[in-house]
Amino acid sequence: MYRIEDISRRGIKGELRVESLAPETIFSAILTNPKWASKTSIEQVARMMYELEESGINTSKALYYRTGSSVYCDDLSRFVGKLVSFGYASDKDKIVLTKEGMELCLERARKGGEANLEQMERLKRFLEERNPD
Repeated sequence: MYRIEDISRRGIKGELRVESLAPETIFSAILTNPKWASKTSIEQVARMMYELEESGINTSKALYYRTGSSVYCDDLSRFVGKLVSFGYASDKDKIVLTKEGMELCLERARKGGEANLEQMERLKRFLEERNPD
């Protein structure tokens, strides 16, 4: 779901254009990327979200906060919490999606990416340029 402030009207016929990627789209893209899947903790994804925003990729104003050297994102914690509570993922040290969780996240990333291809391409390049810690 997109926030009203993330959508602007374009064109005579009222065509809507999404100016950012929803946090769930970004989380899903990271968690399903073969390079990152099952190798990422909530803290690593939150740090990447912060870096994405700093690099100019609009993350729909996801809420971040820092504690010392750590970065946290409440939106991400809620999303992963829902995945875990519905049996789509486990979250011990790293976030591991089940087969159904992978399918759900792939669909969410696909739909969100279709709404803003430019931002999704930038996200894919960002992920390819970095390595899991």
